Parts: sequence; structure tokens; C-alpha cells
Amino acid sequence: MPHVEIWHFPAELSDEAARRLDAEITTAITRAFEVDKGVVSIGLESVPVDRWNEQVYRPRIRERTDAAPLLRRPDY
Repeated sequence: MPHVEIWHFPAELSDEAARRLDAEITTAITRAFEVDKGVVSIGLESVPVDRWNEQVYRPRIRERTDAAPLLRRPDY
């Protein structure tokens, strides 16, 4: 606890970019939840562009309920 899951279009992250992403997300999470970095986990999942609406947008964004609100909604 806590766990962050990131779904994204296919993209190659360099080792440096992946390390920077890990560090920045971990820092934000540890500050917000006041936890040690050792309890934070982060997942990355590449989703093909033609599957985005079906796999991510509809079930995880558009149809999200107040019981599990989004912290931030996209503007598309």
C-alpha cells in the first residue's frame, strides 16, 4: 500500500526515464500518504492505441463511479 497503476500507449522508456518516473511518482506518493518508499509499488501497462477505449477509457475513466472517483479527468 499504496499501489499506482499506469496504462499508456505503447512507448519505449529509456532506463533513465523509467528511473526518473519511478522516483517522481514515489516521492509524490510518499509525501501524500506519509508512508515509507518501501511500501509503494508502481505498475506500467502498455495498451495498443486501437484498444484504449475498450480497455482503459470506458471502464476505468468514463464509467467510473463516485465510489472510486478519479483524482484527475482527461479533457478528451
